[in-house]
Order: sequence, then C-alpha cells, then structure tokens
Amino acid sequence: MVKIHVFVISIRNSYRREIISKWLEELDISFDWIDGVVLNTKQDAVEYINKYNLTYTDAIMNTPKGNLGVTFAWFDALKAASELDIDYALILEDDASPINKRFIRVFMKHPEIWINRAKNKEFIALHPYFNKWFGTHAQLITPACSKKLLAKAQIIFDEDVYNEKLLDSLIISGFLGIECCCVEPYLFHQLEPFNDENHGERMKRRAFLTE
Repeated sequence: MVKIHVFVISIRNSYRREIISKWLEELDISFDWIDGVVLNTKQDAVEYINKYNLTYTDAIMNTPKGNLGVTFAWFDALKAASELDIDYALILEDDASPINKRFIRVFMKHPEIWINRAKNKEFIALHPYFNKWFGTHAQLITPACSKKLLAKAQIIFDEDVYNEKLLDSLIISGFLGIECCCVEPYLFHQLEPFNDENHGERMKRRAFLTE
C-alpha cells in the first residue's frame, strides 16, 4: 500500500485557504498546512536565510518578496516531507483545484495507478500545465527527492535572488538536476486567482522588502 501524506502551502489569512480546505474536506482528505511565509522586512528574510544556512547578499532587497516567500514556504514543505515515513508527499499550493473529484477519490485509494504510469517515480506532476513553466501547484514527491531539493537550497535561493526564478521553473527546466514528469488523467488545475487584486495579495507579493 502506498503511503501518502498531503500538505497544503497557504498563507494563514489568504482567502484561498478556505476554498481549498472546503473541497479537501468534502473529499475526506486529511492534510497538514504548510504556512506560507510572509516577508515584510529584510530581517524577516534573514531569519529564514539563517534557518536554512543560506548565504545572505544585499541582492535580496531587489527581489520581490513574494518570490522569496514562496521559496521559503517550499523549503518548509520539503523539510516536512523529508522527515516522514511515507512513500510520497502530495504537496498542493492553495491555488490547486480538482478537475475531476471522482478521479481524485480513486487516486487517494489507488495512487499506484498514476505512479505506475510515471516515467520516473520521484517527482510526479498531477496537472496539465507542467510544460508551461509553472508546475508546482500539485505533485507527488518522495522524501528522498525532497532531501535532494533541500540539498540544493543555496542554488535555488541564488537563482531566485539574482534571476527571480521560482522553484517550478527551475524544476521544469532541469536546472536542478531533478527528473520529473507528469501523468494522465490529470487531477488538478490551477485556480484562477481572480480575487488576488481585490484582496491585495498579488500586489503584496510583487512588492519589495523594506529595511
């Protein structure tokens, strides 16, 4: 039997948290929150830099704080996944939404159907957007692969700071040396964040750290 633990990355007060928790509960899927990382000041970022033993540079002041926050939240998710005695973590970002709830019910009972179709077994995307340069809102990832990614934390952080590249583009491009694939039938799509502007979330993510 394949052991899967579900994590959802979401900022505590985001309107998206209510949306995703509602349909997960409807499908009777238990999960743990990975709180999104909200950064406002340079010191906020330094605390996470120290947590993951990263090298601080002044360039972070020129990186949108949303980029850094997403990166650090993913580090927290990978760390949590790497520490559990499971076969896979199903890591969802809070803009993940079900394409077909019946398929998801089948998947939670028989994930091997999807796993056996995957060309590799370490990082499996469960959505149709994988090759469109954004692809980390719904995926299976092994604890071993989580550890591999955490071992590249400095590379991820440097690319994020200097090139404003997020983890999804680094994975899809093969830059991190992590082999990944996607399988059908697809289970999740990306919720259109139509309310982000109304809630001010998108502008907050695009803003920069203050002193």
